[in-house]
Amino acid sequence: MALEIIQLIFGILLIFVLPGTMLIKAMFPRPGELDEEYNGIYVLALGMATSICLTILAGFVLGSLPVRDDGTGYFDRPLIIGSLLGMTVVFFLIGWWRGAYPWLGLLHPKLARFPMPAEAPRGTKRDDELMARIEDLTLEHDTLKREIKDLLKRERTHGRKMAKHYKERREEAEKELERVREELDIAREEQSKIIYEAKQREEAKRRRREKRKEQREKKTEPETKMAPGIKGPETAGSPEADEGTGAEEEKEEEKDKEED
Repeated sequence: MALEIIQLIFGILLIFVLPGTMLIKAMFPRPGELDEEYNGIYVLALGMATSICLTILAGFVLGSLPVRDDGTGYFDRPLIIGSLLGMTVVFFLIGWWRGAYPWLGLLHPKLARFPMPAEAPRGTKRDDELMARIEDLTLEHDTLKREIKDLLKRERTHGRKMAKHYKERREEAEKELERVREELDIAREEQSKIIYEAKQREEAKRRRREKRKEQREKKTEPETKMAPGIKGPETAGSPEADEGTGAEEEKEEEKDKEED
């Protein structure tokens, strides 16, 4: 009886929750990306809807495969469970790689990965240690703000002796909050610098690509017509010019690959 209940719960989770939720987390790894207040509800609701779609898709694909030699098809329980488990694991790994599960760092420091800021370009250098520090400082900052608010409320509602005690604690918390705020600003400034440098690199690569595109367009243009017997300057389509342009393009492409 107990085994049947466990199988039922596992089947419900596998069909209605797990694959789609892992996919939504992989697509939106940042906290509050879907909604600042009800992000978890959005993730669960979209995950359940997506799980049903993925289950239907897996069944459709398995049912579309040709029949095996023994006359049976591929639409059976082990393959359906395996396909749904496979999708769940793949989406989970993608979500982890994108930083959707920073709490895995509690199991092992190397498993800690944090989501990149939304404004960070694709080539931004990942610094999980810096992002972990920002995460910890942000959490500490919010905790101190709530503590100060609670102490101020207690200070106003208690007697003179206790009010003095809560006032001293509030002042200490405010000093600690100021220190945390300074460290958080420094860490965020360092992160902004990394993002700015990545944007500069992306802009330089974009300009090089545009330059190479212009050079290719020039090479396809017809050569300048010269009068018979008159040797004119080397045009963009001449072998000498093509050789020099090709070498420059190769160097720039190698530089882009090294930056990537």
